[in-house]
Parts: sequence; structure tokens; C-alpha cells
Amino acid sequence: MKNTTKLLPHNKDAEQSILGGILIDKDALHKVSDIIRIEDFYFEHHRLIYQAIIDMTDRNEPIDLISLTDYFLKKGILDKVGGAGYLSSLIDNIASSANISHYAKIVKEKAILRKLINISGDIYNSCFEPVEDVDTFLDKAEEKIFSITQKERTINSLTPI
Repeated sequence: MKNTTKLLPHNKDAEQSILGGILIDKDALHKVSDIIRIEDFYFEHHRLIYQAIIDMTDRNEPIDLISLTDYFLKKGILDKVGGAGYLSSLIDNIASSANISHYAKIVKEKAILRKLINISGDIYNSCFEPVEDVDTFLDKAEEKIFSITQKERTINSLTPI
């Protein structure tokens, strides 16, 4: 029997390349911060690492392997992000941060697809419930889908000070 379970859209290599790129190039965060947000990462440990990088940047701390490892040690969650070995592998598996903006766009696209899948599932499930007015239902479904593009366009159109 064929397994029909599908994984949600994601790209592990792109996520790892973004994180590794930031660790080897201090300017790389500026290249991706206008494109992706923490919640765009599919893997929880990648969200935690990206959040740590942002926190450390906000506090003007250096972003490197030693500082990041220390950050997670102090929080007591180094194992939750894969340990020092995993953090080190992020650097070992990337040669440069030259394509980091492209990788960020890939991660963003996958995040948008996941949002669309979730909203589509909600709409699908709502179709089985009693509906008083189909036109109102369609308007609400359209608003939900439109909210994805509206949020993304608003975020991408903001210019940093």
C-alpha cells in the first residue's frame, strides 16, 4: 500500500545555508532580514538559531560559532538546536554567503506555500459545515488567502531606517 502522507514544503539545505552564511559573514544577516522572518524556517532548531542570531545582533554581540554555542549553553538548550557539532556543521557545509539572498527567497517561498496549505485546509474543512450564505463564505475564504499575500507584501515593502 502506498503511503500518501506528504511533508509540508521546505528546503533544509537552503535553511542551513542561510544560517551558515550568517555565521561566516557578518553582513549576510542584512541581506536576508528583509526577506525572511523567524517563522519562515520549517525546522524548529533553525528557528531557534535564527532567533538567537537576531537577539545577539540586537545586543551588538559577535555572531560566530563560539558566541552562538555559548548563547545556547547559557539558555540550557544547546541539545535542542543539535549541539555544538550541528552548529559547526552549518559553517563546514557552506563555502560562501554569495547566494544567501537566493536561499532566503527559497525559504520564503516554501513558508508561503505552507501557509497556503494551512489556509486551504481550513477552507476545505469549513466546506463541510453548514453555510448560511455561500457568497459570504466565499468572501471569507478569499480574505484568508489574500491575507497571505498582503502580509508578505507589507513586510517586503517596508524599508529599514
